Order: sequence, then C-alpha cells, then structure tokens
Amino acid sequence: MTSFGAVADRGLLVFGCFSLIPLATGAFMIVKGHRQRRQASRLAFTGRRTTATIVDNQMQPMSEGRMLFHPVIRFAAGDRKVVTAVPNPSPRSYVTGTTMEVAYDPADPRLVAPVDGTAGRGYLTGGLIFIGFAVVIAVVSLLIFEDAAAFDTFGDVPADAELPDGFDPGAVPDGIDGE
Repeated sequence: MTSFGAVADRGLLVFGCFSLIPLATGAFMIVKGHRQRRQASRLAFTGRRTTATIVDNQMQPMSEGRMLFHPVIRFAAGDRKVVTAVPNPSPRSYVTGTTMEVAYDPADPRLVAPVDGTAGRGYLTGGLIFIGFAVVIAVVSLLIFEDAAAFDTFGDVPADAELPDGFDPGAVPDGIDGE
C-alpha cells in the first residue's frame, strides 16, 4: 500500500514540472525581447535615422483570433537608394501611407528598427506574465500538497499496531460489494 505522503510527493513533483513549462517559455520570451531591444538600441545609437513610409501591413494570424502585424516600410538610405524592409512585428496595426521614424544599419539597410522605444516590449511583457504564472502554479501546488501531507492518515498500518476490538481490516462494509 502506498502512503499518502508518497503520493503527495509525486503530485508535487508533477505540478512542479508543470510550472517549468511556463517558466521556460517566459525566460525564452524575455531573452528574445531583450535581444530585440538591444538591436534597436544599437541601431538607434550607431545607425542612421530616417523617416520611412509604411507601404504595406502584412498580417500573421495568431492563436485565439489575435493578429501580429509586419509593417513593410520604404525609405531612402544614405546614398539615396530606396530600401524596402520589414522591421520586427508588432501586435498593433499600421496604416498604409503613414510615416514612422526608423534607424537603419548603413552597411545593411535592411536591418531596421523603429526608434519609438517599443522594440521587444511585447516579448518582455509576455515573458513576465508567463514567469508570474509559473510562480503561481509552483506556490499553489506547494501549498496544496504540503497541506495534504499533513492529513496522511491513509498510510501503511504497522504490523504491531493495536486495532480496536472487533475491527477486521479485511471486512467489506455493507452495501459496497453490491449486495
């Protein structure tokens, strides 16, 4: 017979593993968001700034009916060469024909980032939400299984335990065996 404490320990392990999935997802999103912010910051510092015109707004369907928008922009690089590029996607839509301030790499003008400071913000926010969710799962599972282990009354009965008079551990209560 397995004691309830062992079952609780296994349950805690399972729920602990379930908290690792959102924790890993959140960490991945934070790293990706940080890289996008770092690239945008580097381009804003070392690149050239210009005004780009949004010529298209490509949409990518996401889960639960949400959309991710990839603005297609066109701008004149330093040598007056017209460049068409797609900066990092955004959860907000862009209106075709409007302008936005961007920074680009003079060596490779296709590397472009908006200078509005929003690069990576969605990934960072999402990552923090996933990590918060993982912490909630871990804390709740810890509290549930710690409280459950305190009620370990279903464990193995030691061989030398004294049982009440007339108690038959092999007897089946009335109504349980289908009679």
